[in-house]
This record gives sequence, structure tokens and C-alpha cells, in this order.
Amino acid sequence: MKIKQGFALRRFADKWIAVSCDELADTRNVLITLNKTAAFAWEQLEKGTDRAALLEALCDRFDVERDVASRDLDAFLQKAREAGILDDES
Repeated sequence: MKIKQGFALRRFADKWIAVSCDELADTRNVLITLNKTAAFAWEQLEKGTDRAALLEALCDRFDVERDVASRDLDAFLQKAREAGILDDES
């Protein structure tokens, strides 16, 4: 999985915001606010990863139970798919 080209993650003070930033930005209108955990997941997805490796990275980085991290990761990935920012083919 990988974040599609044309999207960027930016930090403003203590907030993380993902936006569309290519020539289709006027038609995509994607603006997503992320917490620190979701921003970390985004950064891992920018590099390309699979769900298992991403879950492992989240559990290593944050003090979270595996089942909670798994459930939250699935919710994040689903929202990313719905927003059209996730490429499952990569």
C-alpha cells in the first residue's frame, strides 16, 4: 500500500493535515486532519508498506495494545480508501 501521488502531509503547530496538492487539487478537495498516530501511519504509507508491517511499526512506536491498534488502523485505511488517497496496488 502507498499514498497516491498528489497528496502531501503538512504539520501546522500541533496538527497534521493531509491535502491534495497536484493539478487535480481543485476537483479533489481533499483535506484531512490527522492525529500523531495517523500521521505516523501516513509517513509509513508514503514509503510503501503492507498492513502487517504497518501494524508492527505502530505497535513498536506507540504504547498501544495490538488489537486496538489493528482496529484503529483498519478504520484509518478505510477512510484513506474512501478519500481516494490510498493505492492498494503498490
